[in-house]
Amino acid sequence: MEKTKIFGKLLISAIVSLLVLSLTFRLVTALDRSINKGHLFYILQKASLVLITFYVLFSLLQAFFRAWRYRFILRISGEKNIPSPFHMFLVTLVRNMCVDILPARTGELGYIALLNRGYSVSGHNALSSLALSFFFDILALSFIFFLLIIHYALRGGLEISVWQTVMAMVAGILFLGFCLFYGLKIFLRVFAWLEEKFKNKRYLENTFVFLHRLADSIEKMKSVQSLIHTLFLSFAVRIGKYMGFYFVFLAVALPFSPQLAQANPGDIFLSLITAEGAAAIPVPSFLGFGPYEAGGVTALTVLGFSAAQSMLILLAVHIISQFFDYSLGLLAFILFLFLGYRSVMDRSKKQRLSLIKKIAAVSAVLFVLLFLGLEARSFKKIGALAAPAKGEKVFPSAQEREKLKKLTGNLNGFIVWSTNRDGSHDIFMMKLPELSIYRLTDHPFTEYFPRISPNGKKIVFCRSQSEWVSQRDYLHWDVYVMDLNTKKETFIANYANTPTWSEDGKKLYFQYKETMFAEFDLEKEKMTVLFEAGRFPLPEGVFLETPHFNSVFEELAVTLRGERYDMALVPLEGELFSLGRGCQIAWSPDSFFLYFVESEDVHQYILAEKKKQLFLDLPEPFTHQYFPKLDAEGRYMVLGASSSGHEHDTADYEIFLWKVGTPAEESARVTFHTGNDNWPDIFLSLK
Repeated sequence: MEKTKIFGKLLISAIVSLLVLSLTFRLVTALDRSINKGHLFYILQKASLVLITFYVLFSLLQAFFRAWRYRFILRISGEKNIPSPFHMFLVTLVRNMCVDILPARTGELGYIALLNRGYSVSGHNALSSLALSFFFDILALSFIFFLLIIHYALRGGLEISVWQTVMAMVAGILFLGFCLFYGLKIFLRVFAWLEEKFKNKRYLENTFVFLHRLADSIEKMKSVQSLIHTLFLSFAVRIGKYMGFYFVFLAVALPFSPQLAQANPGDIFLSLITAEGAAAIPVPSFLGFGPYEAGGVTALTVLGFSAAQSMLILLAVHIISQFFDYSLGLLAFILFLFLGYRSVMDRSKKQRLSLIKKIAAVSAVLFVLLFLGLEARSFKKIGALAAPAKGEKVFPSAQEREKLKKLTGNLNGFIVWSTNRDGSHDIFMMKLPELSIYRLTDHPFTEYFPRISPNGKKIVFCRSQSEWVSQRDYLHWDVYVMDLNTKKETFIANYANTPTWSEDGKKLYFQYKETMFAEFDLEKEKMTVLFEAGRFPLPEGVFLETPHFNSVFEELAVTLRGERYDMALVPLEGELFSLGRGCQIAWSPDSFFLYFVESEDVHQYILAEKKKQLFLDLPEPFTHQYFPKLDAEGRYMVLGASSSGHEHDTADYEIFLWKVGTPAEESARVTFHTGNDNWPDIFLSLK
């Protein structure tokens, strides 16, 4: 029966959490349609493991101070069976794991059970140490909150309602302190007659004995020295906790929302404190999910930040922090069981130290292996964290020079591509057949994905919103158009990526805010969203990678990422058609086939025959082939190829030129540089 009740409470908590999360998520996404559930997966993938490591270290630090405080309170209470610092540290880690598992923080009762059953600590002293710790946590937290309020008051003043809230908090803390230090004694005196009246009732007698002992334990904490010492440790606990949360907040915010990551630390701390306060409200919620996010989003929204982005970031913070808290807590509980709790106290000091060292060494090795495994697994997913090295020029062989001259000798036009050979990625041009190279852009931010207008007079390209943005980040890019004669740039759209031209050159198409595909009329300067994740036929939670629109068929060729990994044709009207594996898909100029990258080779999908076949496979050593692009007539293809590695940001890609239909061996290498060259396009006309 008892297990059924516990299960019922957990079920109710989980349902309430899901409802609050769902309602909050729907509310914030209604305010910003560019945000969806797929972004959460994206954020978790790109979270900085280095900053998360700092969270783990600060979590261990705050657990150390919390364990120190528990032992101090137990010692002041006169407890004889006080666990060693190491064992109290284990108990504290388990307590941190269980703190939010049931409503109203009743998971902390696991702390009492471990002390009482594991180390024979008396129940009243265990409970008093928990109650006093909770009070001092609130006191330290309130003091930090007051400092933030003073900070905001000095910065710009606060409304009367905020000061009223502060006064209410002061009154609440005073009332809580009065109840803790005096209320229990008063309660026992007022109802003393119950003890006499029901002295034959063993369960009531035991209860009153327990309450008297609890009151005596709390009474011993009234000395000024004890209060100051406990308050100092409580500040250390709070500082360690919020510094850890600050680092995990930065870990998820930096790759997704630099604006939030660069916010005033006071704003972030205030939102984290508000989120924790909301999670502590005595309502049924599983692991605090739902109330935590709702409280934090409210604070960040009031401070002027995007509700949708705040929701995603706080949810990611909560998931990551709970994962590591539970990992540490489970490890601590396993050690608690493995050490045999009471029996460990009977072992010699030398034996205990030897055992602890062995366990610590194994734990450290396991943690390092886990960290390296996660790092290796996620490195390819998050993209480069900084711009690659510039590299250096290399000199082509006589054979390579001859092959390039032979292939370009009867061509008139130019090739454009993105390269970091002068530092930050810029757009460069090579004139044909002269093979002379010119720099088109000179900006401290990253530029890539140039596409030439049908008449060859302009290019459209992407520029990052900060100095360095990985190409795996679909969001933080803007689209510009450059007149190749005047070099004048025209801004087109924020949060726009991988643009292409319409056949007549009057419109642009691009990925918009990761999850949408937009058309921009250059004459009317008007943008229209044609496709959107979650709107039929596109599924919810997907990102649109390198979308390419065919205005004749009114179909979008696109690679889907996020909650669905696929390559597909998406009509304006009708159902999505899956093409299976592949990426960087594009329409051929005559619309007869699609070409794309699969298994690091260029393939094509022939529409009439509905089949895939190999299109181009360059000979050794340049076997990693990406960024294919046909000219407007479909006669020549430019692409990037690397001899080792395929990371788009950093690999040593070289640009190649291939005449369609000729053997792959007749393709010619265009660039000769150890830097990163990518996303070429070509404009050609016959001499």
